[in-house]
Amino acid sequence: MFKFKPETTITWPVLIRVPADGGKVSESECSVSFELLKGAKIQEMANTTDDTVARQKLAAQIRGWSGIEDTEGAAIPFTEENLTALLDDPLFAKACAIALMQASTGAPVKK
Repeated sequence: MFKFKPETTITWPVLIRVPADGGKVSESECSVSFELLKGAKIQEMANTTDDTVARQKLAAQIRGWSGIEDTEGAAIPFTEENLTALLDDPLFAKACAIALMQASTGAPVKK
């Protein structure tokens, strides 16, 4: 039986593809907790072309994370400042946007 919940937060895997020397790509994964998009917000997010607006909309949906570390291997805590810094990285922002859309539309995670 389907159980409707008006507000849904879900933790979803985020696959970040990072360019490496020689034309290769390395993949890293973390988990991000999102407030799922509903109704018209899904299409609105998909149609957003302004990067600044897209980052703001994405930031509004992120509730936390795990598996994100600094270069020393220390966990990066979820704070507004850290969220802003991470979303300034286009690779992280794109990966989060893809994950949010997958989670919000029920699409399976592809690896």
